[in-house]
Amino acid sequence: MSLDTAESPDNAAPDGYEAFPIDDGFEGLVGPLYHSEQADGQWLFRALVEKKQTNPFGIAHGGFLSSFADHVVNGIAFHAMGRIPCATVSLHTDFVAPVEAGTWLLGQGEVVGQSKALVFLRARISADDEVVATVSAICKRLA
Repeated sequence: MSLDTAESPDNAAPDGYEAFPIDDGFEGLVGPLYHSEQADGQWLFRALVEKKQTNPFGIAHGGFLSSFADHVVNGIAFHAMGRIPCATVSLHTDFVAPVEAGTWLLGQGEVVGQSKALVFLRARISADDEVVATVSAICKRLA
């Protein structure tokens, strides 16, 4: 976790969420990222758009939104495959609305198909109850 993130009270874990346990590597650069398992077994994901994740126009960079979307679908695939790591085979992201720094994102999705080796998913990223990106993805089981 970077120093500016660690010292920012605005980026504390939202109620009911815990930080993704890996803060080195790429997740550390993109995050912090948060997740929460719901009573119905659904997984929800959160991230705060920070200034470091914006483009020159002050809105969330498409690369950041795609990275967050990838985190969301891989989290869902991991659990769908029985807690076995997966890798993204295909990720298609449609950017629907801009998101400003200081805004919390919510990622949620569902499995729409599954084989022994592949998970087919769809997800949406929202901010303040407005969809900002839609996602379709295929993840492959690694083990």
